[in-house]
Amino acid sequence: MKLILCEKDRQAQRIAEALNASETFDEQYPSVPLFTNNDILITSLKGHLWNLTLSRKKLLYMSDNAQQQLPDLNTTYQESKRNNDRISLLHQLAAKKWDDIIIATDHDREGALIGYEALEHAFSITNLNQVKRAHFTSLESSEIIESFNNLVSFEKDRGFVEAGYCRSFLDAIWGINLTQYIQTLYRKAVILGLDGDMDLFRKLPLATLSSGRVQSPTLALINQKTTFASEPEWHIPDTDRHEGHSRVFTQVHLDINHELLHLCTLEGNLNGITKATLTDVNEAQVTIDCRKTPFNTDKIIKFLAEKYGINPTQALWFLETLYTEGYITYPRTDSEKIPLEQDRIDKILTGIKSVYDITDKFLGTMPNEGEKEDEAHIAIIPTTKCNKDTVMFLKLSNPTNYVILDEIIKRFIMCFGNPTLKEITEYNFELEDEDSIHKYTLTATTSVKFGEWANSDVLEAVKHQVTIENYSILDEIWEQADDGVVEFETQTSVYERQRVVPRRYFFDHEFINEGNVVEEMSNQGLGTKATRPGIYGMLSERKYITTTPNMVLTTRIGNTILEFLTKHCPRLASRKLTAELESDLNDVVKGYKTKEEVLEKGKRWLCDIFDELFEKEDQIVRDILDGIPRCDRCGNIMVFKHYRGNTNSIFLGCVGYETENCNSIMSV
Repeated sequence: MKLILCEKDRQAQRIAEALNASETFDEQYPSVPLFTNNDILITSLKGHLWNLTLSRKKLLYMSDNAQQQLPDLNTTYQESKRNNDRISLLHQLAAKKWDDIIIATDHDREGALIGYEALEHAFSITNLNQVKRAHFTSLESSEIIESFNNLVSFEKDRGFVEAGYCRSFLDAIWGINLTQYIQTLYRKAVILGLDGDMDLFRKLPLATLSSGRVQSPTLALINQKTTFASEPEWHIPDTDRHEGHSRVFTQVHLDINHELLHLCTLEGNLNGITKATLTDVNEAQVTIDCRKTPFNTDKIIKFLAEKYGINPTQALWFLETLYTEGYITYPRTDSEKIPLEQDRIDKILTGIKSVYDITDKFLGTMPNEGEKEDEAHIAIIPTTKCNKDTVMFLKLSNPTNYVILDEIIKRFIMCFGNPTLKEITEYNFELEDEDSIHKYTLTATTSVKFGEWANSDVLEAVKHQVTIENYSILDEIWEQADDGVVEFETQTSVYERQRVVPRRYFFDHEFINEGNVVEEMSNQGLGTKATRPGIYGMLSERKYITTTPNMVLTTRIGNTILEFLTKHCPRLASRKLTAELESDLNDVVKGYKTKEEVLEKGKRWLCDIFDELFEKEDQIVRDILDGIPRCDRCGNIMVFKHYRGNTNSIFLGCVGYETENCNSIMSV
């Protein structure tokens, strides 16, 4: 009999369906899913059943020897109290003899670590060669069967296990130690502001101020803004064709609706110009590859945030659901590669063709790929399960998941096709006024030959995303031209306005949505594709950041944390330090560095940071006190509190509420 350990309940069910195992129940643990046949028993671990934490139970915040307690580098595993039934069942299963134990968790660092923790703590197995491993990128029945027919030794995942442990260990010692010390400093500042009144201090429901290895640099990243230099520009309106838009003598960019999207800056004031002379015409044909690259985790999270306003945590949950239902490949991946055989690509296209009337010429061709790779998984693409029946069923049963799947399918289709041939004509002008001559260029682009695309209106919207239809921009402009000279009115037809901030500058200006934050975290090397949405969600839950319809901003409590970090320990807010550790973790996966090397570096850096903070502790406490606002009503200090019984509801409240019934509060 073989024992198969999965990561999630639905994953266990999908594997059981593929391997012809039926559901069974253990009367002692009815909430734990079990599936069996004559050869196998399948169960689910449901994530981390053992969590890494510090050995010390609690920091004595106000004790004189608080510095001697920090940083605590000793860790221990604690059983998850929410999963006592699963842990007890695992111990019972460990007492039995099995022909093989197979780890069938997700093929990444977290999945490998989850499987290893179960082996170590329940089965007392540390030799990975004793255990088999099933690798799969989707939960299609055919792929599950293939993976179980080609099991490998769990030893091949040692790099994933060790990198996962390193990340878990470093996050624990950095996050818990730094949070406890920042909380200690804030409490000392509050006591100083209360003139040492410990009785009043003990009544205050103070909110927790936290820091972390990835959390702090991400908070600094969101807070960082630079100003875009807005410059004046002069436009000549063309109200006959496009009411409210400027057109003549400007470089024109078109959006998918053929409306003017952005107009270039013209040098100098055009008032007084009476004519424009055509001096030169240049023509050229260029071939443009309009094919897209497939989604990876960061790209689809950004896409869903921009188009539908779905935050990263929700997006990953929806994607995970589509994965466990077998509609898409594994959603936590950096890869933009599709290293599948032609037969499987054609099967996916055939299924899609029953829903989207795409051209048959895509069959037998390979999709376009990006440059990024992942050590374990391929890009996010649809599976062979996607056909007319299953997609329409999803549309009726779960519209949100259907919309996301629809975008993934369209993106996959957009990876196929041939390049588009475009004809570019460049017109050079001289604009004359009383004092000087200005030279400008008008560019017209026409698509003269489209690449192969969908042969139905179903994907018409997709077509517009990748190319511009035939469009002649010079119609009617030269109808009354005399030898290349155009006369037009001045003064009233020329107006000035400030240049609009181009969208491409949003990272230098401010974050527009949550997806932009996650994408920039990836660019800066902060976190992993699996942890970035969770980090963003944690910052939002703790009220360190807030999201408006147009931007993501840090809050008062977030700015308080940042002010402390940037002034007294800028390394904690530095992206360089965290990115280097993330690079080291990748090297552990590849075998370039050992687990011990990375752990030692992380411990050493943390100790150096605490030495730096200890030297300036008295000054830090005074600076924190100076930054604590005073109540306008009674003059007492206002501190970060949480509502009793709800630690996530944080506000800035007057300490006089406990003594003078002053109910003055401020939003964070």
